[in-house]
Amino acid sequence: MTSSALLLAALAPALLGGSRPAGDHLALHPEDAAFTLSVPDVPALVEAYGGTAWGALLAEPELQPLLEMLDGLTGDLTGNLGLLDLPWMELMGQVQAVSMSGPSLGAAFELFSAMQEGAPPKADVLMLMDATSDEAAVSLQRAMGQQLGVEASQLDALGAASASWTLAMPGAPAMRCERSGSRLELALGEARSVAEGARSSASRFGATAGVVVMEARLEPQWEAAAGVGDLLQTLGEGFMGPWFTMASRGGDWRVVLEGDRFMTDGWFPVTPGARALGGRPLGEAPIARLEETSVQVTYSLQAAELERSLGLEGASEQDAAAVRSLLGSLGDRATLSMSNKISVLSAPPLLMTIPVQDEEAARTGLEALMGVLEAQLAGAATVTNKPYRKSPLYTLEAAEGIELDLDLPLPIDLVGLLKPSFSVAGGALLVSTNASQLKRAIRSQGEEGEGVIAVQDGSGLATEEDWMGVLAAAYDGVLALVGGFMAPMNSALEDSGMEGAALDNPLDALPSSDLLRKHFRPASRWRRIEGDLVRYHSESSFGPEFLAVIPMLAVGVMKPSGPAPGEFELEEGSSLPNAEAGDY
Repeated sequence: MTSSALLLAALAPALLGGSRPAGDHLALHPEDAAFTLSVPDVPALVEAYGGTAWGALLAEPELQPLLEMLDGLTGDLTGNLGLLDLPWMELMGQVQAVSMSGPSLGAAFELFSAMQEGAPPKADVLMLMDATSDEAAVSLQRAMGQQLGVEASQLDALGAASASWTLAMPGAPAMRCERSGSRLELALGEARSVAEGARSSASRFGATAGVVVMEARLEPQWEAAAGVGDLLQTLGEGFMGPWFTMASRGGDWRVVLEGDRFMTDGWFPVTPGARALGGRPLGEAPIARLEETSVQVTYSLQAAELERSLGLEGASEQDAAAVRSLLGSLGDRATLSMSNKISVLSAPPLLMTIPVQDEEAARTGLEALMGVLEAQLAGAATVTNKPYRKSPLYTLEAAEGIELDLDLPLPIDLVGLLKPSFSVAGGALLVSTNASQLKRAIRSQGEEGEGVIAVQDGSGLATEEDWMGVLAAAYDGVLALVGGFMAPMNSALEDSGMEGAALDNPLDALPSSDLLRKHFRPASRWRRIEGDLVRYHSESSFGPEFLAVIPMLAVGVMKPSGPAPGEFELEEGSSLPNAEAGDY
């Protein structure tokens, strides 16, 4: 493996892994900290990581040319990260365990920013680190001091004469690093560790046969949402996985590596949204897989709880009546899915399907709700209804000049791209990201994929999520897009008669998407309510490194909206049938 990849492999586990009882460290942090992350046994994780899907992928011979290319692009990784020329790999190899606490996860990033760039953090943060020996702890303490710019006289005295250094930073709390045997305590401001044995372990988890990757105790890392926001967060618990849920809900969490699978367990407080979506057991019967679907998440649905979570008390009589009319017709479950027909720079092919008990009542309720939306969004958006296959099809489209307040480096116009569409067809309420995808869903109603999705006993959530399949499809789309640009350019050069003028496609040397799919299995999640807590469980080939993949996923599955390749849709006003789209 290249030097850059090796350095990343050495640094990442030091922040993310463990197998010794994590309560040893959790109990040493202040009980009122907004977050505490514990990493109990780095060597065990490093040893086990080669058996994970990512470890196996990085070891593939076919991938080595790409790693070498990336190594050439990144150059000196330590320099790029702002690190001094010190033996960081060797030093990190001497870390046995590490943990951190503070007022927010943002404060933790400030601490790392200070170590990388010298930017003074402004919050009280505590980091504890166990080294493999007293001598290793002194070496780590000295290296961190050098990186931060601690006076040489303090660093020279470390070891026999001194066990601490202090760094004063203008406009920020002082930073101190104290050593006791093989343990280091790095603290900002007033942060202090709890004396060992002063309180019982903060861990609620028992023993495990796997390697504990991480254990955490968190408060929600952003303001608690209510109403629709709470419902969207609840959807995210199944669809976006445990890392989103940890940050949005807080609670107690543990990630364990068993073989090549990351098992994540968590408990967090119940909210109205959690009772509305997933608050009732789905039952024992397995759930049929949808046709041509990469990701499928099914929740139990309780319309009465859904109404309570929306908080209609403050709504006008007309608005409340429209919402209640629609809610009263809904069935007992909701499925959020992502098609496997993914194109680069395309609107995410998301579909929400909710069976309805009375189709006519549902259509009446949807019509009333769309009228309310149009009135409330007057000037900002319009609602159109263009029936499709004798079913209403409403599309919500932002007015010209309206922009989303999002600072995202995307080569697309999200407002023009996302045009939420709604319909009641085939005994279900359907919601998608644009009209083309909703029409595709209507055409495919009744089609089921192979196999079923098992339902855990008592769970209100059942999922099967092939996220590597999503990434691989986006990857194929990038290759096809670049190839599409290169082909006409080379054709023009050949026509010009310039010998040897054809351009090489820089992506030709990249591995096929089959290699990406080879080692990864679909993720599954379940959750159930236990008293006033939600019990959450996830099994996935992706571990904490998936956090780095999410931004690529967000960009990779989008393209300007419109017909998929091979589809043909007529201009508005044409009377001819669209045979390719099935309009006959």
